[in-house]
Amino acid sequence: MSHKQGAGQIPRASSGHEGGTDWAGPESITDKNLSDNITKEFGGDPNTTFVNINLNLKKNLYTDRIVDYKKVLAEFDEYTDAISFGQKKFKQFQINNKKTINYLVKEFEMKKKAAEYKRATVSKTGVLDTLKMNNYMFSDDVFKKMTVVPEGKSHGLMMFVDWSGSMSDQLKHTIDQLLNLVMFCKQVQIPFEVYAFSDRFASRGKGDSYDKFINHKLFAINDASLQDEFRLLELFSSKMSRTEFQTMASGIIAVGSYWDNRYDATTEHYNIPYSLWLGGTPLDDAILSAFVLHDIFKNNYRLDIVNTVFLSDGASHALDYQSTYENSYGQDTGQKCTKRLSFRGYWEAKTLCYITNPVLKKRYRFDNKKPATPQLLKMLREHTGSNVIGFHILPSRKPQAIREIPTSDLNWQQREQLWDNMKKDKFCLIPEYGYSAYFGVLGGKNLATSNGAIEVADDASKAVIRTAFKKANSGRKTSRIMLSKFIDIVA
Repeated sequence: MSHKQGAGQIPRASSGHEGGTDWAGPESITDKNLSDNITKEFGGDPNTTFVNINLNLKKNLYTDRIVDYKKVLAEFDEYTDAISFGQKKFKQFQINNKKTINYLVKEFEMKKKAAEYKRATVSKTGVLDTLKMNNYMFSDDVFKKMTVVPEGKSHGLMMFVDWSGSMSDQLKHTIDQLLNLVMFCKQVQIPFEVYAFSDRFASRGKGDSYDKFINHKLFAINDASLQDEFRLLELFSSKMSRTEFQTMASGIIAVGSYWDNRYDATTEHYNIPYSLWLGGTPLDDAILSAFVLHDIFKNNYRLDIVNTVFLSDGASHALDYQSTYENSYGQDTGQKCTKRLSFRGYWEAKTLCYITNPVLKKRYRFDNKKPATPQLLKMLREHTGSNVIGFHILPSRKPQAIREIPTSDLNWQQREQLWDNMKKDKFCLIPEYGYSAYFGVLGGKNLATSNGAIEVADDASKAVIRTAFKKANSGRKTSRIMLSKFIDIVA
């Protein structure tokens, strides 16, 4: 009697009988898939360590880390030379960038109106249209119509800027881009908040209590926590007065120029506050803070859409969480401490971490072989329902830029293609990293804002002048990559 393989049957190895295969009895495919997925999810390595971490969304744990803009401005009180230098540069900046900001405003308003028009509806009013009455024998369309255009959705912007040491060569141009963006928001009356994430202010800022933020005193056991030194420096806010905004802009321009010209003996020299010096990269801490700050910002201004932007040039520090000390025998002592999940720790035993969002009641898996940042960004997007946009500043030279594209899922050919896109368009779209949209932007002079000025010799020919004019006009548009892409996304 011949055997036929039916649904749910899996052949096993021959039992040695001549003339065919010895078939296993019916077996559940669903049960086998479940078993395989459990093995995949929890690892087949018996030495795998499992860590369950909670996302603590208590507001004051994050809002207390904010250094508000008034305190940041107070750091410049003793640095009048820096403010004077920045005021001159800011006046020049406003003259150079006025036309471009106006152009961005026009583009935003056009795209916003187009979006409103797409949502417009046309309905009959029930009132006869006397101009159409003569067609009543041929058409039933004899009533007046009304077009209803819904009000546009209100927008807001939160931005987190990397204040790390590796940004020193890029900071001047980054601040220029940042000021363009902030002044655009002011002109179209979009609420905005801009923070610099830093781990240096805690040891240098005036009146900042370091002991107040010892994490094992604030977070419970198994809570994801912030670094003790982590601070968010509020650089700009729509709450600022005109004078406060201009003073802050002058001070921040001076900080950017300080790092850009620190080795140039021909430029004007001055000192800047030690608290605003550059330090580490607590990017993951800034992402955790955004869970709470986004909701506060959205509710305060009653916004429909909030776009959250992260601008950085490197990988984050490892994520911290609260645990207990272990003695030499591997037993918990009950004493609380801060531990660091060493993501990217290839030399360590495999660790699987699960972070639970108590609001969504959803768990997210983390692997110590991969950076935590992409998964944290996914969590942020799902928690807030907003656009989370990233801009990664890459080195201007090809070998370094290709190596530093922050995803391990791309082969060398794909990275080469991204480089070709950057050389052509001054940016590339980096896939698979947790952001709604993630842009790689070449640093150095590619980040500089062009004012469209034409610089030629007095005796230049018409051909030279024409070429310079085309180059300047093109540079004025392409130099503001971050701003142009931002308009496309938020309008």
